[in-house]
Parts: sequence; structure tokens; C-alpha cells
Amino acid sequence: MNLYKKTFFIISLIFFISFLTLYAITNFVVKRGLQRIEEAELRSKVKQTINLLENTIREIDNSTSDWAWWDETYNFIVDGNKKYIEVNLVDEAFLNLKVNLMVFLDTGKKIIYCRAFDFVKKENLPVSPQLIGLLSSSNLLSYHSHPQSQVTGIIHLPEGPLLISSRPILTSKGEGPIRGTLIMGRYLNLPEIERLRKLSQLHFTILPFGKDSLPSDFQAAYIKLSQDPSSIFIQALSSNLLGGYTVLKDIYGQPAFWLKVTTSREIFRQGRRSFYYLVLWLFSIHLISSFIAFSFLRKVIISPLSQINKNIAEIAKTRNLSM
Repeated sequence: MNLYKKTFFIISLIFFISFLTLYAITNFVVKRGLQRIEEAELRSKVKQTINLLENTIREIDNSTSDWAWWDETYNFIVDGNKKYIEVNLVDEAFLNLKVNLMVFLDTGKKIIYCRAFDFVKKENLPVSPQLIGLLSSSNLLSYHSHPQSQVTGIIHLPEGPLLISSRPILTSKGEGPIRGTLIMGRYLNLPEIERLRKLSQLHFTILPFGKDSLPSDFQAAYIKLSQDPSSIFIQALSSNLLGGYTVLKDIYGQPAFWLKVTTSREIFRQGRRSFYYLVLWLFSIHLISSFIAFSFLRKVIISPLSQINKNIAEIAKTRNLSM
């Protein structure tokens, strides 16, 4: 192998080793950076979804408070007058408040009035027997010991997740004595989820908490979140989709539902596209630099050395020292 070929081989080897090393390091750094960015964005979206649900519950609670702290309700819970029902507890009330449920109880937890209504289909619903049983067996929703007491959150019923609020019934001035409890609720069903999705531009899914009959992508989330339900677990679902998972607790502080938020990996895709442009640019720079280095070495070192070698070889051959 002559000097030209040796030099070309060495420069090419240095070029490929340095380029591959730079590619590996850059790929690792860029990929990790993009993953951190998209995971941080998805964590933010999971928290936004939780805030969205909390704001919805707060909206229901405000309506509950308005109705519970009202002289007409305060009197109704004692006399049960039909005029209150005919004037106030009509379909339009459920439509305007966007609630599926109203329950009025006295201080003995006796149900004075209850009704369930589908404000989307505009038709009556059966009142959940499990909810009725819950009100009689537990004081958390059905009994309030002081005027400022309130219970809000989510509960799991056979009919689906129910966003719920419970307030003591007081006068319009917020004074007692407490005469009972008013409960309002809104089912977190598909129409409500779709409404919230459109409102927030967040794509989320809610499933009952547990391991049985879960989609396959929830298995890793189950392992992680069973140990720490308050955390957020994130995993890539495909090259185009990222999923974030957390657990929603009910009014008793127990895990009740899975919350899954998905988002496209647009940041990752754009970042990878920019990375490939960077790699192409680095490859071009390396190639040009190697060509310049080889040309410089050939002109300044290799060609003179080759000429010297030729002269030495000629001298050795002819014994002519005048060359």
C-alpha cells in the first residue's frame, strides 16, 4: 500500500470514527432532551385535565351551595310543599345547572325528594340504588355538622363516574340551624367527557380503577401507580402517540378511576427531523474537512515525500548522487 492509500485510509478511518462518535453522543443528548420536553408537556396536560375535572366539580358545588343556602329550600325541607317542586325542580333546572341528580335529605337522612335526569337526552333517569344505599349507610354525603361543611369529589356507581357535591341546607343568609342536606351530581359519561374534551382540547379517558379487563397499555401503569397512586406514569404508545396515566381518588380518598391522557408526539417528530438535518450537516462538514485535510497533506507532505522517495530510489538504482 503506497503512501497515498495509507493516508487516505487513515483519514477515512478517523472521519468515520469521529462522525459515528459524534452521531451517537448527539443522538443520545437530543433524544433524551426531546423525551424530557414531551414528557413535561404531557405531565402538564394530565394536571390540566385534573384541574378541568376539579373546576367542573367546583361548578356543581357552586350550584349546590346556591340552592342549599336559600330560604325556599330551607322551608321546603320541612314542609315538603309541592309548589317548590313544580316551580323549581323542573326539567329546565337540570338543563340550566347541567346536573343529572338532585337529592334533598332532612337531618335524619330521610330523603324528602330526589330525581335523576338526563339533561342531554332530556328524559328522566332511575335514581341509582347504590347511591341511595350509600346515603343511608354513610354520613359523609348525607350529614353535615356545621354550616361551612361541604363534600365534593367523584364516586363510582354502576351507572358510571358521578361528580358530586353535598352541602348543608341553610337560610339565604347562610345561617342555621341546619335543616338537612342537598346533593347534586353530574355523570361523567361519554357526552360529558366529549364536552370537556372540546372545551379543553385535551384527549382523556376515564376507566374504573383495578387490574381486571384493563387495556394492555394500562398494565405497566398499574404496576407503577399501584405503588404510588399520586404520581403520573408516562409511556410511548407508538411512534406517534404518548400516554400519561394517573389515579383519581373518590370522596373517601380511595383509588376509584384511571385517568389516561394522550397526546401526539409532534415535538419528538419535529425534533428528530431537525436532528437528521443536523446529522446531514455534520456529515457534510466532516466530509469536506476530511477532503481538505487530505488535499493539504498530499500537497504539503505526501507529494514532497513521494518525490524524495522516488529520488532515493533513483539514486539507489543509478548510483548517481547528483540528483
